[in-house]
Amino acid sequence: MIKKLTYHDKALLTPYFDAFNIPVSDLTLTNVMMWKDKYATAYLTLKGFLYLIYTHEDGATSYSQPIGDYDDSLGLLESVKALVKLQIVGGQSLTFRNMDRKTAELIAGNLSHVHMLPSPEHNDYCYLTTELSELKGNRYHKKKNHVNQFIHHYGDNHQIEAITAANALDCLICSQNWCVDKNCDGSKDLCFEYLGILHVLKNWNDYPVEGLLIRHDQIVIGYSFGEMLTDDYFVVHIEKGDTRYQGIYPYLNMLMAGAVSGRFQYVNREQDLGIPGLIKAKKSYHPHHYIEKCELVIQTV
Repeated sequence: MIKKLTYHDKALLTPYFDAFNIPVSDLTLTNVMMWKDKYATAYLTLKGFLYLIYTHEDGATSYSQPIGDYDDSLGLLESVKALVKLQIVGGQSLTFRNMDRKTAELIAGNLSHVHMLPSPEHNDYCYLTTELSELKGNRYHKKKNHVNQFIHHYGDNHQIEAITAANALDCLICSQNWCVDKNCDGSKDLCFEYLGILHVLKNWNDYPVEGLLIRHDQIVIGYSFGEMLTDDYFVVHIEKGDTRYQGIYPYLNMLMAGAVSGRFQYVNREQDLGIPGLIKAKKSYHPHHYIEKCELVIQTV
């Protein structure tokens, strides 16, 4: 049975996400809850796997890849086949968006009438944690200079704090200033992002997140938070800074990587969405590799 996703479903869905061991940034329960209103997200459980169902602005419907224990590859395929049968009854093709390439190839190799389409704008950028935390070598020279400039200008008058339930809402002033600068009122996506951030900050202890903030004159001027993806990967979901403070973003990036260094080999810093500025910024940190994603369409009619 398809159900509308609500915050009250968190406990029910947590075991599926806990068992899921694919390092794609989209599919953490935190991220899903942050963006659920944008996509009017619903969900379905079928043969031991969870599927998220998204409704897009054009009215089209798509599914997430199966969420659950991928050690059971036969069970995964049986679940997908069962979903295909449901779509046949409904007279619709089945579209999965942002599926990791390895899973897409597994399904395409075992089911018929499957079409794989690359989605490079949704590929996740993954970096060596040590490189982001240390910024060593010539290729990080400019980044290190920006960090040093921040420390030079604000070193005696800034504080770094771990985000906790007690100080999480202090980050809102930074997000609000960021939204004014970016004209969030003119962008539905940025408005949804702000509401998602607000939800996580207000309910900090309800999610497996960690982060840090930077204060200047007691005001939060930058913050970042994310969570564990797998044993090897940490994902940064949100990073906001006041660009009047030169070097704030390289400093945040370095600090966040340093906070998780030693626990995670890689930092996943999500996708570029095909936005030129994001492409340039993400490539400037020299990704170690990408998590490739695809759109997978199974023709059922």
